[in-house]
This record gives sequence, C-alpha cells and structure tokens, in this order.
Amino acid sequence: DFDRMTTDSVGLQEAGIALSEELWAEAAEEFGRALAHTHAAGAEYLGAPPPGSPSHRWIGQANLSFPTEPTGGSWGEFYATYRIAPYLDAPAFDHDDRRIMDKLCSTLASGALDHDQPELVRRDGVAARIHGDMWSGNIMWTPDGATLIDPAAQGGHAEEDLASLSVFGAPFTERIRAAYDEESPLAPGWQERIELHQVHMLVMHCAVFGRSYVGPT
Repeated sequence: DFDRMTTDSVGLQEAGIALSEELWAEAAEEFGRALAHTHAAGAEYLGAPPPGSPSHRWIGQANLSFPTEPTGGSWGEFYATYRIAPYLDAPAFDHDDRRIMDKLCSTLASGALDHDQPELVRRDGVAARIHGDMWSGNIMWTPDGATLIDPAAQGGHAEEDLASLSVFGAPFTERIRAAYDEESPLAPGWQERIELHQVHMLVMHCAVFGRSYVGPT
C-alpha cells in the first residue's frame, strides 16, 4: 500500500499539486466517504437520469440510453440489456467474442449475479445515484481534495463507480474503496465483482476505439 501511495502522490505532484503523502491519503479517504453519501442520495430506478435530463445521452463518443420508466427487472437484467448488449454489434467483436458476451448477458439477466447495494443505499431504495463514468480523468485532484467532472449520472449499482476507478488506474483507489466501505459497508464479495462492474466501461471502449480493448473485456 505504501509503494502504491508513494507512486500516486508523485504523479499528483508532477501535475503541479504538492501535498504530503499523508494529506493525499486523507483527501482520498474523504472522497471515498463523500462518494458513499452521493450514492446514498439514490435514484428513482435503475437507469434513471437526473430530473429534466433527456432519455438519450452520450458517454464519451458512445451512445448511452436511459429507460424512461422502471424496467421492473433485476439489476443484472438492466446491466445486460442497457449497459452491455447495445455495444456488442460493434466491429471490434468477432463471433466468438459475442458468444461469450451473450452468455454473460444471459447469466446476468437470470439474476444469478445480483447482489446488494452498499448499506447506505439499501436503507432508502434500490438504485444508487452513480457518476456513471468514474475513470481517473474525471476525478480532479486539488489542494482542497477531489472533485468529480463530466458525469453520466444515473441510477445504477454503486459498485460500478468503485470498479471504474481502476480501469485506468485512478490514484489512491484502495484508500478510496476502504474509506467508502467503512462509511457504507459493501456487500460481501465486492472485491470479486470488480471486473464484472467494469464490463460496461470496457465494452464501450471496444465499440469506440476498437479491438485493442477486447482482451481486457
């Protein structure tokens, strides 16, 4: 952990923000706690956009659709139908790739991979209010802490934001997740589900940027 923290703080200092490792760690932990409460603010249903937002938007260069009303299904069914399947016709995927992904979608849709939201989200509803595109470039680190930009805000599973942190290596990921888990305990087994919650971001990258992202997916 110390080696990772040193690497993270050096990267931030090279970006022109000079704070001690201890202060960076504290900022990361505060961000994790604040994120837990952002998620706990909740959303009306899975895929719900913020009030007044259109039902069709973009995430980067990829289309992103939002159901206009509750779908009535499980999280797995929503994730498969709205966040994975729409991108599988991309030229990046060959027949074998699609067969594997179709099998994953079927398993998700069956509900077999469903799991609880974090504790604070469970108290008030079924969907977290997630950022929706929480890769490292959308977290701005300042002397006052971390600020999120460029959201694809929607109702979803809170673990997706936490998983997205490590797709492209956000600083202090483990400190953020640990502080989040202390503030709003995650369902058992969340570490083993990180890759599952990264699939949406990765298939979008396959659709936009091509086959180089198929292997990680």
